[in-house]
Parts: sequence; structure tokens; C-alpha cells
Amino acid sequence: MREYIIYSRSLENFIIDLSSFLIILIVFLFFYSTKYIDKRKLIFFSFYSSTPLFFNDFLFSSASMWDQYTYTYHLIDFNSIFGTYEYFNYYIENFKPHLKKIYLGSHIYGIFFFFNEYSINTIAFINKLVLSLTSIYLLKKKYIKTSHLFFLLLFPSTIIYSSLSLKEIMLAVSSCWIIIFLHERKYLLSILTLAIFFFLRPLFYTYIGIFLIYFFITNNLIKEKTIEIIFNLSIISFLFIFSQDIIDLLNYYIIVYNQEDAGWGVVLNYSDLNFVNYSFSSILTNFKIVFDKLILNWPMPLQFKILFILENIMLFIFIFKYFKSDLKFHKKKTIISYIFLISSIILFYIIFPNMLPLHRYIYPFLFFFVILNKFKFRNENFTYHK
Repeated sequence: MREYIIYSRSLENFIIDLSSFLIILIVFLFFYSTKYIDKRKLIFFSFYSSTPLFFNDFLFSSASMWDQYTYTYHLIDFNSIFGTYEYFNYYIENFKPHLKKIYLGSHIYGIFFFFNEYSINTIAFINKLVLSLTSIYLLKKKYIKTSHLFFLLLFPSTIIYSSLSLKEIMLAVSSCWIIIFLHERKYLLSILTLAIFFFLRPLFYTYIGIFLIYFFITNNLIKEKTIEIIFNLSIISFLFIFSQDIIDLLNYYIIVYNQEDAGWGVVLNYSDLNFVNYSFSSILTNFKIVFDKLILNWPMPLQFKILFILENIMLFIFIFKYFKSDLKFHKKKTIISYIFLISSIILFYIIFPNMLPLHRYIYPFLFFFVILNKFKFRNENFTYHK
């Protein structure tokens, strides 16, 4: 396997990163020359795509998020052996199931073969390109208001995760394209996107898939109020009948992520875990856990606590600013998107013991919420304003 350059502020690494940035600029200049974007968008997205130059080993230690190196290592390995016998031997004949997420990630990022992969920032620049092109498409098609999209782009987590070589942006953007393809009635592309990206994070795609199917059925197929009521009662009955199975699954993930947080060599003391059950004390305890994490009354470094407070304030302002009008004009979509957001927060704030992994895990859910909540679907009464 080939070695890659570990980012160390060397001139060689800077040249590699600069070449990645210039590739993105060339793409934007092409769109500008074809009048697909105007000068303001050209300037904004050009500056927006430069942030990977200033994050790893400047604002953050690249080693503090070690999976950046894992993804970069496998991307380099994939690019070096793709199309050779060694590729089939490594990825097919000797396939390792526990590495399937990393294999899939290397194949997806490997599509962008025109980037030089020998930098810890290469995947970050790919993230920037994918996020920017998706944003440009959303704006060009007027699928989302400029102010709503820019709230998402300038949300601190979006800036951070799109500036690092992590997969959170790819998860978020892929969920956006699933919505776009559904809206454009390109159902096969939507299903293929879901299938291709599914193993990057199965729980995420399963969850958004459930809500998208429900939204699609109630918004497009069910026209009569009586049938919709029967359909909703059927779902409630299903959840009630299988409630114990759902609770068991939730407790399983509590064990998994507590074990991951403690380390796989550590023996967990299950009596210390807050499992979910039907008792009043369990409900009260887990409600307190969720509330404490929401108000950040939870152990974490001060700089992250300040960041998370800022994000929570921004999100709450965004929600309260638009909730009343959203509920008035887009009632069904608003209710579904907020059930998605609230249930995601409750479930994952209970499951994850550590706020830093929780923050990374919940981010694609927040991204999906904003896109679903603010997306202009064809059967809505919607006037586009910037």
C-alpha cells in the first residue's frame, strides 16, 4: 500500500491543497462563463471553498479526528490499485465486512480522481465542491430560498465538517439529492442514491427513508382525509404493537455506543447505563439526559461548549422565526419535518454518552431537517423570495 503525505504545513502539502482549491475555482469559473451562476455566487463559493486551507493543523489538530487519516489512507490505496488485479484481490476476494463503510467511502471519494489525494485536506476539498455544486443547483432551480440555504451553509457545523476530511457532508448532501430526485420524479435515481450510500451510515438512511416514504405517501398518494386518518392510525398501532422491540433496539444501540465510547477492550458495567423502559423513573431520567445535553449541562471542553451554545441559539432562532408561517402554509410538511427533528434529538441524545460523537452523528439529521422543511415541493403554495 502506498504512503501518503501527513499534513505538516510543508510547502509540498500546501501546493497539493492549492491545486485542489484551483480545481474548484476552475469549476466555478466554468459555471460563471456559462451564466449558470452570477458574480456574487462565484465570489461567495470561491471564498467558501477555501476554508480547508485553514482548519487542519491550524484551527484543529488533524490527529484529534483520526478517521480523517483512515479515509485519506483508503482513498489513496483505492486510487493506486483501481483497475488492477490487486484491486479485485483486495476489495472482492479478501473483502472485510467490518471495513465496508470505509471501502464505500473510498470508492465514492475516488470518483473525484482529478484531485491529488496525498493531503489530509483532499477529502475536505471534495466535500466543499460537492456541497457548493449542490447548493448552486438548489438555488438555480429555486428549490429553496437563498436565506434558508445560506443559514445552512453558514451554520458553524457545516463550515467545520465541510472543511475537514470527514464523511458527514457526504451523508448530508446525499440525503438532499434523494429529496431532489423524488421531487423531480426520478424515482430510480433516488432509490439508487439511497442504495449506494446506505452502508456509509445505515441508521441514518433508514431513518430518513422512513420519513420520506411517509411524506411521499401522505403528500402524493393519499387524497382523502379519511384514508389519511386510517393510515396514521395504522402506523400508531404498529408502533404500539412493536414498542417493546423498538425499545430493545434502542437499548442495543445504547450498549453499542457506550462500548464504543469506553473502548472495545473495556468491560461495560451495564448497571451504570440508563436503559429505556416503561417505568416512570426511566422516562424521567432519560428526559433529564436529553434536556441536560440540549442546554449543554454535560461534560465537554469549553471551546466546544461555546460552539454548541452558539449553534443551539442559531437553530432555535431559525425555528421560532419560521415555525408559525410554515405551519400555516405548509402544515403537513412542517409537522412531518418537526417530528423527524424532535424524534432524532430524543433518540440520539439518549443513545450517545459523549457530546462530541453525538454532535457529528446528529449533524446530517439537522441538515436533512432544514432541507426537507424548506424545500419547495411542486404541490405547495409557495412564492420564491430571496
